Amino acid sequence: MAFSRPTLSELIDRAIADINSRIAGADALMRRAVLRVLAVVNAGAVHGLYGHQVYISRQILVDQADTEHLARHASLRGVARLAGTVATGPVDCTGTNGAEITAGALAIRGDGVEFAVQSTVVISGGTAVATFDSTDVGFDANSVVGVTLTFISPAPGVDPTCTVATGGLIGGSDEETDDALRERVLLRIRRPPRGGHESDYIAWALEVAGTTRAWAFGEMPGIGQVTVLFVQDGDPVSILPDAGEITAMIAYLNSHVDPESGQTVGRPATADMIVAAPTLLAQAYTITITPDTAEIRLAVEAELDDLHAREATPGGTLFLSRIREAVSNAAGEFDNAVTVPAADVVSATDELSTRGTVTFV
Repeated sequence: MAFSRPTLSELIDRAIADINSRIAGADALMRRAVLRVLAVVNAGAVHGLYGHQVYISRQILVDQADTEHLARHASLRGVARLAGTVATGPVDCTGTNGAEITAGALAIRGDGVEFAVQSTVVISGGTAVATFDSTDVGFDANSVVGVTLTFISPAPGVDPTCTVATGGLIGGSDEETDDALRERVLLRIRRPPRGGHESDYIAWALEVAGTTRAWAFGEMPGIGQVTVLFVQDGDPVSILPDAGEITAMIAYLNSHVDPESGQTVGRPATADMIVAAPTLLAQAYTITITPDTAEIRLAVEAELDDLHAREATPGGTLFLSRIREAVSNAAGEFDNAVTVPAADVVSATDELSTRGTVTFV
């Protein structure tokens, strides 16, 4: 039978009963009696000890450990929390020929995110391409082509605004969350390294900053080959990795560090590896909800987003029953009918199902 932690009231009653049974003529039930005060104080102290035991029991296993103890569980298994990374990339600047844009010059995006020039460049022919790094880590620092940056203190001869060039400012990622780290530790426990098994490629891919989900398929597209697909859910530009991020993933998988020995071992040399982004398959929905309000519609869409993030996989099946359950989980929803899709959503091996347009009728 599972242990049940006694409540404070139960502990007070126990202490009073113990005192009355052990001291002849004692009556610890009297409201202002010293013995009752002692019983209450003792029960409070014991209740705190029980609480600490509950806390300790949660730290023993990975699935409920708090931040500090989760980090220790991870370190014992050679898994380190992924640090956040900065966004970096080319920016087109204009101005007078010969004007210098010095290293460290700061520019700001419209939403307040700051970037710094990586190394000094000189304007020639009226333009110069400077490499900028975000001053803070995070997905929010990523910027698409054409975004305007404004120098905080423009140098003489340098135009105050500049534009993100082809390739964009990419590579920014948030520090790994407790939930993501916990999943990687659990993955290592459940699927220990096995010399190049599909699960090994998934674990290695998830060690790359910014990668939130990854899949590996052996014997695909042919014998002796393995295909690795991955996405970056936190990237506000696109969850799909671009060419540069795919190249970085390939480099890491070819030279990843074994967490146990600290040695650079890379992937097994016997497999021909293919790394790519999955093809997004936008699944349209037609749903009737009761009551039908703007707030509940947003809640339904959020639940469907969460369902796809949790359960959609390349080559997998998103069951209609799970879709209906997700709609039912929306806050405020009382009743619903899902007419599209009318059956389970099946994805091809290179496809990842995402939420498409939701039509409410």
